[in-house]
Amino acid sequence: MRHISLRLLTLCVILPPALYILSLQGIETYARSSYQQQLESVLVGDAQLLLEGREQLDDRIAGNVRRFVEHLSLPRWGLVLHVHVATETGRMLYPALMATDPQALVPEDRAAVAAENFRLLQEGLRVELDLRLPHGSLLANLLLTLYLGAALLVMGIHYRRVMQQASREEAQSKDFLQRMERLSQRHRELLKSLAAEKARLAKDLDAARGELATRQASAHSNEEAMIEEIEALEGQIEENLDRQIRQEEEIQALKDKLAELERESSRVAGAKKRSRQDTGKRFAALYKETRFHPRAIEGFDDLPEDLKLRCEETINLLDRDPDQVTVKRKVFSKSRETFFEVVFAYRGRLYFRKTAGRGVEVVVIGSKNSQDRDLVFLESL
Repeated sequence: MRHISLRLLTLCVILPPALYILSLQGIETYARSSYQQQLESVLVGDAQLLLEGREQLDDRIAGNVRRFVEHLSLPRWGLVLHVHVATETGRMLYPALMATDPQALVPEDRAAVAAENFRLLQEGLRVELDLRLPHGSLLANLLLTLYLGAALLVMGIHYRRVMQQASREEAQSKDFLQRMERLSQRHRELLKSLAAEKARLAKDLDAARGELATRQASAHSNEEAMIEEIEALEGQIEENLDRQIRQEEEIQALKDKLAELERESSRVAGAKKRSRQDTGKRFAALYKETRFHPRAIEGFDDLPEDLKLRCEETINLLDRDPDQVTVKRKVFSKSRETFFEVVFAYRGRLYFRKTAGRGVEVVVIGSKNSQDRDLVFLESL
């Protein structure tokens, strides 16, 4: 389970309730603004009948408000809406403070009704909406279910990918163990053959010792044979001296060739030094926010051309935004200074440390083959 992203898990836990709360607030804000404008546009309607005294203003407002609320869709989804209409002086027109007989609210004097309606309109009307979408309502539950379902879906997809990756790694591990077992079997067979060869050589050595003992006994018993053998040995010594002279001549020739190779190596070393100087100047001109240790320049020049291109991509990203570079692990020196390891092109390794501000210093550039030497160098800093 080490591949599961804690960041994604945290987001899937935090985002659904956060989005749920923000959605409730957003719906309430939008509905309040929209309903406020719509209600204000239909609150009074045609004022002609009001000014003629045929209808009272508060009756008109009550009817318009009821019709407006009845045609709304969000209240059927759990939105709680309370409408308050009052004049600017504070007189409440809707809802009415006390229930009265509708017939009693229509006086016979239309002029008095018209004058009262006109006075109220002149005072100005103020509409206030008490609107909220409570928890547990149908719309709130649907939103919460939607966000939780999306979070579970994302986590399910992520978990499936993690399990697939774990399966691939397990298969690779089994294949590696099988290859190691086959290699171990070959080594055991080689050890058996070496043991058999050792036994044969020991037997040959015993035979040679027996033959030598026989020859020594024969030499003691036959002086003439010994003299002849000495003369033969002297001949062999002369041949060895001649061979030694020829070998010394060959050695001298090899020394001359080695000196030529050393001179050629000096020329190559000089060319490498100039190449590293050119690389250092080019890096200093291209990457203003990044410093380079001489060990890093040396390691970069020793890389193959394909790794150099991938390495420069990593350096470019590091120079623009170090936070975007994927760090594999941290390495600590003896002085407890922290270095960050970055892998490029699978075989490449880059180690850097942060400097003042947002700058960085590339300390070592190498490959997987030079990783042990590079880590020893970092520990010594």
